[in-house]
Amino acid sequence: MKLPSRRLAKVRSGLVLLLLACLVPGAAQAQQQKKHTVTLKWNAPVAGAGQKVVGYNVYRSDKENGRYVVIARKVSALTYTDTHVQSEHTYYYRVTSMDAKGQESTAVTTKATVP
Repeated sequence: MKLPSRRLAKVRSGLVLLLLACLVPGAAQAQQQKKHTVTLKWNAPVAGAGQKVVGYNVYRSDKENGRYVVIARKVSALTYTDTHVQSEHTYYYRVTSMDAKGQESTAVTTKATVP
């Protein structure tokens, strides 16, 4: 079962972030306990003058203005699935693009509440 996605406004980097919260039933305990995931999807930014995106960094926090921790570096795909989430908890995510020099774009932020 997928929850509605949320689209965020573009920022200077041109990175757009979409959020999908998914329920994935566990094989053995499908009826008793469900394993939750949060899937982030985004569009590639418009390339700047001579700058090529080489990957994306994904950050997570328990608070909107809290400390964000890197949960994935140099993600090459335009999607990332966080499998380390708990029921009835809200998570805040930030995604940045990274160029060949290691410079990051402005972060795009969204939140997901796991059912």
